[in-house]
Amino acid sequence: MARWTAAKFVAWVTLPSLILQTFNGLSPAELPLPVLAGALLSAALTSALAWACYRGRHPKEQGLLAGTAAGGASLAAAAYPLAAAIFGAAGLRVALLAGAVNSLAVWLGGYLLFATAGAAFPEQYVHLDGGKYRGEWLGMLKQGYGVYTYPSGAKYEGEWRNNLKEGRGVYRFPKGGLYEGEWRGGKMEGLGVRTYASGRVQAGVWRDGKLEADMEEWQCALAVEGAGEAAAAAGRVQVGGGGVADAAQQLLSDPSTWAFAAAAALIVAGRQLTPTLGLLTSQLAVAHGPLALLALGLTLELAPPQPRQVSAGWLIAEF
Repeated sequence: MARWTAAKFVAWVTLPSLILQTFNGLSPAELPLPVLAGALLSAALTSALAWACYRGRHPKEQGLLAGTAAGGASLAAAAYPLAAAIFGAAGLRVALLAGAVNSLAVWLGGYLLFATAGAAFPEQYVHLDGGKYRGEWLGMLKQGYGVYTYPSGAKYEGEWRNNLKEGRGVYRFPKGGLYEGEWRGGKMEGLGVRTYASGRVQAGVWRDGKLEADMEEWQCALAVEGAGEAAAAAGRVQVGGGGVADAAQQLLSDPSTWAFAAAAALIVAGRQLTPTLGLLTSQLAVAHGPLALLALGLTLELAPPQPRQVSAGWLIAEF
């Protein structure tokens, strides 16, 4: 938890502040533009060479190998603080410009190269009867989270196993009403609540699609809540994708992208941060180095490896 919190704070708060502070008040002439051009050329050549080197591999393997060669997303963890400590403000500007290019390489170039391997899950699968499934698969079977829309207009959102509704989910009937609860073998089974279009409610234990034992609604609250969470997860499954628009969306989801864009806009306009924003970002920028190194340190395995026993018939070895 501490590792996740520190890493998020670095990515969303201290790193954007560091970027804004580093380029605040600079003119275009003060920017090491040859470094920017060199980083762009290096990223392009690395990606092109990787693609060429793996051209004889299977398309999926080629996409994965070339995508990993496009760049890495860990510069903020150690490179920036070390560059500032060793080379000062000028070295930090160089490192940040190289980092900006690295972000482009990772989120745009790397994403598009990975995308050539094909989507993990298709955008949508249409059955012969007109039913449509959008979600996770295991081979040719629906498995995991997914949403199935029936030709009748009914819809199931939730968990699947071996091509059948199993686990938790929400089924919406074509004429109104819904069932929220547990499933097994494609049928309502377990705790659940059935709400009819008329408003009538049946809650309790279901077996083979029928209510077996009545219960109070509150007694099924956890099952209903779990079904709602499963339905929400089914709607969030990442499917399809792999185009320029998806890559751009990935890039825009990185907070440092907005910080670089804001810094560039200030430089072009010849303006500086407002005094209040300048003071705030200056304090946060100072905190970036220690917090980034702390977040990096939390990812390391500090506990010594525990001895394990391996048994092979009469032989037991500890190592």
